[in-house]
Amino acid sequence: MWDFNEQDESRLLDMLFRISGMSEQPRQDDYQLVTSCLHHPRSEIRERAILIGGLRWKDQTVLGYFQGALVGGREPDDENRRLMIECLVAQSVAQEDDPEGLVAFLRRLSFDLPRASMTCKAAFAGVERLRGRMDAQAYASLDYDQLQLGNARLLS
Repeated sequence: MWDFNEQDESRLLDMLFRISGMSEQPRQDDYQLVTSCLHHPRSEIRERAILIGGLRWKDQTVLGYFQGALVGGREPDDENRRLMIECLVAQSVAQEDDPEGLVAFLRRLSFDLPRASMTCKAAFAGVERLRGRMDAQAYASLDYDQLQLGNARLLS
């Protein structure tokens, strides 16, 4: 499906950067481009699509895809899985939703992950943020490379 050369991928990234700067609602062709880029073989392109669909647009369909991709292992890049979790947490906090469903999801997700993975660390930090034990500034400035979970538990 994806048979891009380097020049095509550079143009694709340029298009995604242009879309990310738009303030109006996404056009259908922009939406289709972003959502199809969630499946692109290049991690940087998927990252840009995650940021646009999850953080910029806060699109419920894209956010739902993130949950499925996290559970089903469809995103191979640990850093991109971390971004997906951050998008889900940001949406929950912004909507002032009851966080219990997302907390349970993040806890369950973390059970099978290595403690050193960005995904597990993001799940832990997300639970802390949703529970109110981490403020927005601390969450936004969190250095995942320095975060050591050790015996930290996601059960409470």
